[in-house]
Amino acid sequence: MNDSILSNAIKTIKSNPNDYVAYNNKGVAFKNLKKLDKSLEFFNKAIEINPNYFNAYYNKGNALIYFNNNEEAIECFNKVIELNPNDYEAYTNKRISSEKLKKYNEAIKCFNKSIELNSNFSDAYYNKANTFKVLNKFKEAIEFYD
Repeated sequence: MNDSILSNAIKTIKSNPNDYVAYNNKGVAFKNLKKLDKSLEFFNKAIEINPNYFNAYYNKGNALIYFNNNEEAIECFNKVIELNPNDYEAYTNKRISSEKLKKYNEAIKCFNKSIELNSNFSDAYYNKANTFKVLNKFKEAIEFYD
């Protein structure tokens, strides 16, 4: 699958060097191949061509989480939220980096916003419960596990 994504992106870029979606897709393919430096190169190119393309920031943020570059990942998810304020998954992914940085209050705010935007997103409830468990707030954890 990555080979076909990569192949299609390469063909598209050859015919249209300003196709920011193709650069983003190429970045995703390299991320899936665990070539993270290369993936960031293509996410950055997509952002350079279209600074309002929130998918490239989103994918770059996910790659940065993998690199454990959580401060920069949070910046990417903040940009996604700025460009697309109803993206509940951006809040959920921002909370991953916040938790890794032990910014638990910020992580809980992200959960709250994610749940506000999509009350059916069960991952937000589950992970919010896990955060409360880490904070030894077991009563709250049980509430969100339920």
